[in-house]
Amino acid sequence: MATKKVEKSKINKGSNLDKLREAFSNSGGGNVRWWQPEWGDNVIRILPPIDPDGLFFLETARHRVDGYWFECLHYQIDEDTGKPKNCPICDARKRLFKSGDKTLIEVAKAIKGKLQYLMNIIQRKGDEPTAVKIWGAGVKIWKKMMKDMLDDELDITDVDKGYDFQVTKEEGPKTDKGTFPNYDTSKIKRKSSALNEDEKVIDQILDNRIVLESVHKFEAEEVLQSAIDSYIESLTDTSKNKEFYEEKSDTEVPVETEKTTKTSKTKLDDFKRKLNEKMND
Repeated sequence: MATKKVEKSKINKGSNLDKLREAFSNSGGGNVRWWQPEWGDNVIRILPPIDPDGLFFLETARHRVDGYWFECLHYQIDEDTGKPKNCPICDARKRLFKSGDKTLIEVAKAIKGKLQYLMNIIQRKGDEPTAVKIWGAGVKIWKKMMKDMLDDELDITDVDKGYDFQVTKEEGPKTDKGTFPNYDTSKIKRKSSALNEDEKVIDQILDNRIVLESVHKFEAEEVLQSAIDSYIESLTDTSKNKEFYEEKSDTEVPVETEKTTKTSKTKLDDFKRKLNEKMND
């Protein structure tokens, strides 16, 4: 985990709403102390960015491959080219969609990267007033927060006169995949307040902010490639795996037969064993 101290004269006490507006329109590890909301109302304060010219959040995405989470490599910048790296799991999704096989199309949907927006926060009712944690907000609640901030011209991260944010976690409607939490009634508290009444406590909170980019734990491209290859092989007839997985032209229409759509039973234990072996090599 990385924290960063800055000179008091350079401390950013709020957010640049113009930069937030631009990011909103263009949006698509370690010993970190993560925060997860409990059921009911949770009041937090979102902290301003460390860099006065930066944003208070960091967009990222994670793929879930048969119980294993992998950071999407599109969110890692290649030091040589300055461009996002290639993500084998994203590439695999495209090929799976083009396969025409219904089972593999469902796999492609399941391994889609889940967007998260990382933020430094403190809990208002926490035992440690200076304990900074990382919250990975989902897309829906992030969009609601951003819309309210920009529509009402509110900088909720302002140290002197910002606003607390109430995260309300409720049970959502039942679906065929189970019941998921619902955060629709989460909102910005409408009474502004200082981050803390004690200037020394404020300085300590700001010093405890975590460099959001340091939270990522990117695996090597080869690890992601091995993981997705092993997973797809465990779901399909190995002899037909290459046929399903190959890139196909946009005009090519695959012919579905009983033989090509037949899938074998998922070999979960075998996949986990092989993946662990590959990751430990």
